[in-house]
Amino acid sequence: MGTPFFSIIIPTRDRSRLILDTVISAVDQKFHSFEVILSDNSSDDRTRDRLRASGRVGDITYIKPPREAAMPDHWEFATSQARGDYVLVLTDRSVLRQGALAAIYRAISEHGTEAVPVCSWRWSLFDDELGVELSRADGAEAPLGRMLASAEVAAEFVGPRKDYPYALPRALNSCYSATIATKIRARHGRLFFPTSPDFTSAFLMLAHAGSLLYIDAPLFISRGLTSSTGGTAYRTSESGYLETLGLKDWYRYVPIKAVLVENFLYEDFLAMRDMAGGGLVVEFDWVEYFARCYREILGKKGQNILTRRQTAVLQREWERALTGMGRDTQARVRLELRSMRGLRMRTTMRELLSEVGLLSAMRYLRKKLGRTPNTLPTTALKAAGHELPGNAGLERTA
Repeated sequence: MGTPFFSIIIPTRDRSRLILDTVISAVDQKFHSFEVILSDNSSDDRTRDRLRASGRVGDITYIKPPREAAMPDHWEFATSQARGDYVLVLTDRSVLRQGALAAIYRAISEHGTEAVPVCSWRWSLFDDELGVELSRADGAEAPLGRMLASAEVAAEFVGPRKDYPYALPRALNSCYSATIATKIRARHGRLFFPTSPDFTSAFLMLAHAGSLLYIDAPLFISRGLTSSTGGTAYRTSESGYLETLGLKDWYRYVPIKAVLVENFLYEDFLAMRDMAGGGLVVEFDWVEYFARCYREILGKKGQNILTRRQTAVLQREWERALTGMGRDTQARVRLELRSMRGLRMRTTMRELLSEVGLLSAMRYLRKKLGRTPNTLPTTALKAAGHELPGNAGLERTA
């Protein structure tokens, strides 16, 4: 058997209700050269039993780690089994658009494999409750993409943001070449580090690749948002996920010593920059850091996720960290806060989740796209262009 052009890796754990849609969207791609590997990190056989009942086990390579593993370790194990020239991680709550592999292949071929160590793309979102896809734009029919400097993408992430940096190659919205993965693992021992393996791998890609190919079109649909690790962390005051990582120092690089999603993303960036340098050596905007952490505190307060006491503790820690910064940074942060006070204190959950690109504000999208709760419901698979018989994809998350 020859080397496949793509390896689609599906890491999963205890999401048997979502996994069938993900597998079908991968194996039914109209493309000539790819493999699908599902790595089951569950302690039971519900996922495998569901695949067997569907008749889809023969379409994939099914593997399990030797024991249940923390997410970064599981992703490292699963992707190490890939044989393809390019590796694509498809999470178990995602549905790959029909024709996505062909579109990525065309874009890479246009520039040449030697010039494309990593390729990223946008995604759209699926509202399980309403049965509708939410997307700002559908993109071109056959997007070829454009090359971006890695330092430019890194600077956009840690600088003032007008929109979510979709070009960031977070594994789940990108594919990387086996060559650059080998290079990174040879130097750093692994590709996926805590806290967030999708972000740490993205940062390492930016550190080691001078440029990346970005396709400005949504090539997969994200669903099951209430079960995502990041979404759960945004909706709660604590994250049990952190306890699985066994880290002794969660806040080595960031001044705020508190459990905030934004705080950990910046921690990951600074940790990878210290480790790898390269394209991550860009100007770090501390004003943006403090502003984004403050917005998260306000958002959680507005949703009654935090008690008054918890809010007060976080705000005191935020204030303590700020007073340790230079006077100029303190002044610019406080100026930014004055502009923020004009915003609504009660942030809707969907607006809160949009902070990490998980779910855009439905009110805005419905207005732009003309989609309302009266829109005829569909399934994520059908929205992704998969026409399949039977009841595939009809189940929705609870």
